[in-house]
Amino acid sequence: MLEVLREYVENDKQVTEYTRDGETISHRVEVPVMSEIPEDEVIPVQPTFNQRIEKLQEENLQLSLALAEMFEELTKLKDGETE
Repeated sequence: MLEVLREYVENDKQVTEYTRDGETISHRVEVPVMSEIPEDEVIPVQPTFNQRIEKLQEENLQLSLALAEMFEELTKLKDGETE
């Protein structure tokens, strides 16, 4: 089974060393790490958990209203009513 042996930052890279036996390194993965953010780069702010819940509730309400309207139209069609 593959496990993480250790993780550390080296020369602006996040290094993750993996092992199969718990002692020797089977392989390592290096991912560049940005130590400084360029001035012109904008980092988007992620919505909070509560903001995401509120958005989902709003979307759910809109979908529920749309389904209610469709049900009403189908009921009218079934009963032979036309506009």
